[in-house]
Amino acid sequence: MARTPALLRMMRISVDGSGYIGDAESWQPPEIAAITEEVRGSATYGTYLEEMGQQAMQSTLTFKGAPSALFKTYGLLGMGKPIIVRQSKQAQGVDPIPRTYKMTAVATSIAQSEQVTGQMDTMTVTFSLNHYEIVEDGKEVLYIDVKNVIHRIFGNDILAAHRKNIGLA
Repeated sequence: MARTPALLRMMRISVDGSGYIGDAESWQPPEIAAITEEVRGSATYGTYLEEMGQQAMQSTLTFKGAPSALFKTYGLLGMGKPIIVRQSKQAQGVDPIPRTYKMTAVATSIAQSEQVTGQMDTMTVTFSLNHYEIVEDGKEVLYIDVKNVIHRIFGNDILAAHRKNIGLA
């Protein structure tokens, strides 16, 4: 039997402990991308890309009604605010599964929509993340903590040896 993809059925977002049920319109998860360097060795036929680390992660949330409390999240570099996105996903004919995203972030931009009488305005907040994790159905899928040099994929810590080598383990 062909497996159908799980659809996002419900989502709840909280920023710095405040819930935004009904206010959060959309969320764009961060892109996970490596910083690479083009390398050519003396005995290689051509160049290849060598991974050099993690690119900066950004996430965007759009809210209906432009809640003014979100201005508390702006700036404060180095003092990230917790963001939690809880989702319920379900494929046809199977039980729903929970997926939770946790982030520590600082708002780097806040854009308000045009203010039109009789229309709902929106506020789009872009966050810079230094911590990002995904837990699906109780299992850790991804955990990235840039400042503490941790990058786990399904529990496999790909930076553990590097932390040990530089005395962080």
